[in-house]
Amino acid sequence: MIIALCVWQNRIAPVFDVGTTLLLVELEGNHVVRRTMERVPEDPAGKIHWLVTAGVSELICGAVSRPIRMMLEAGGIVTHDFLAGDADALLAVRLETGTVPEHFRMPGCGRRRRRRDGRGKGQHQCKGGRHASR
Repeated sequence: MIIALCVWQNRIAPVFDVGTTLLLVELEGNHVVRRTMERVPEDPAGKIHWLVTAGVSELICGAVSRPIRMMLEAGGIVTHDFLAGDADALLAVRLETGTVPEHFRMPGCGRRRRRRDGRGKGQHQCKGGRHASR
């Protein structure tokens, strides 16, 4: 299994769509067997083609637009998006638990927010490049 993290200065890059540096982590079971930094094309189609060709099965990234997310999913890549923080810390938690905890979510993404009138019915989520309120 290969996990890719879109990074910038040792952190999860804020926007996957224009990111060009990936940390690739190859796993055998839960053990890291190879870890490399790779430069990838900036254009989305080239980047997704590169990921699929490299055998990436999982992507951890910051914000991603809906069309690019759909292309990633069509390529069979599980995408954990709208994440932020230290790439090594996020990877360590992902490898230990198999999940990406909520505290790595970008601010304002997927957390309940209180409305000014105090009713607390507002919900703000980032999903596939779109903000939605209920």
